[in-house]
Amino acid sequence: MENPLSKIPIPGLEDDFEIKVLPYSLEQLWSIQQRCMEVDDEFRWVIAALSNTGARLSEVAGLYRDEVFLDEDVPYIQINFSSLRRIKNRGSIRTVPLVGVSLWAVKRAYDASSDSEYLFPTVARNGRYDGKALSTNLNKWLTNQKLRGKSKNFTVSDTP
Repeated sequence: MENPLSKIPIPGLEDDFEIKVLPYSLEQLWSIQQRCMEVDDEFRWVIAALSNTGARLSEVAGLYRDEVFLDEDVPYIQINFSSLRRIKNRGSIRTVPLVGVSLWAVKRAYDASSDSEYLFPTVARNGRYDGKALSTNLNKWLTNQKLRGKSKNFTVSDTP
């Protein structure tokens, strides 16, 4: 029997290994943040909230308002299992401090979503959201703004 793990590529061991999604440079990140602040709407708040947190798209887009703690000494969001989004594993349960543009974005979203249980009510409707459509929408906007190259994506591999 052939080893079922034999075809799994291992980074660093393969000559043809290539990174498919490259990180944004600091300058690119600043440009994205600046443009998000200029446009100042719910979809840009999602991007801006991601920019300083290291959280996954589904973790931020699927936040409930009661997972946001803005009145603490260090404001933060609580990433946990929920009915709206899943997380990869128990190790993904965490408290994420909000700083810089991410703090600005979450504050804007929190203030604007007072009539909803969701932080991003346009994104999360009726207890669900379409992660692939959201990712496509955000990436298309970044591309149209000339803020994203072909190898840079907000991915949704972790969405339900």
